[in-house]
Amino acid sequence: MYPLAGLPLPLLALITTAVAAPELQIDITAPASCSRPSKSGDSISVHYRGTLLSDGVLFDESYRRGSPFTFHLGAGEVIAGWDQGLLDMCPGERRNLTIPPELGYGDSGVGPIPGGATLRFETELVDIVGVKQETVSFLSASPATEAAFGIATAPPSPSQEAEAKPAETESELTATPLQSADSQKDPEQQPGEQGECRLLGPFALLVQGALGAFAILSLVWKRYRENPKR
Repeated sequence: MYPLAGLPLPLLALITTAVAAPELQIDITAPASCSRPSKSGDSISVHYRGTLLSDGVLFDESYRRGSPFTFHLGAGEVIAGWDQGLLDMCPGERRNLTIPPELGYGDSGVGPIPGGATLRFETELVDIVGVKQETVSFLSASPATEAAFGIATAPPSPSQEAEAKPAETESELTATPLQSADSQKDPEQQPGEQGECRLLGPFALLVQGALGAFAILSLVWKRYRENPKR
């Protein structure tokens, strides 16, 4: 009827503690990335604002003092809710911590914080002292690299090639004027060829005229021989 009554007292105490274990609520309001987040043993600087969860009354804040609070994480220098809630945090990150009394100031309380109070802290990690963060940078391609063909550069489309060819042809025509067939011949041979053509024209007419006269004379001579004198 009472199954837990027969358990040893140490084991019963562990079970009771596990059932009633307080829960720390962590809400990341402003995430940040870094090469080395906070860990136990680090000296960290934190800005914070603390209020009571029950009525929202502000009991302490570092912003009013104008400087963050610096302590060693995980060394018991602060309440357990801070030692647990500020682990694996990057500079610039912001978290809201809802801390039960078991991880805060317990049943006794302190100053303006009453006993058994659940606390709410708005925290911001300013720095992990002595830890140099490596900034992640991306190489930007130079104009020459962007113009060169690569895996990330798509090949030109047929329409782009068609648009590029007329411009290239036009530039070639502008740079190299068209030449006639006569001007493309060897300059040394051009004067001789022109003179030879000019001399050949009248000579051919003279030869043709002589041949015509010879033919007429031959015909007259032939008729003369065929008709004897009377």
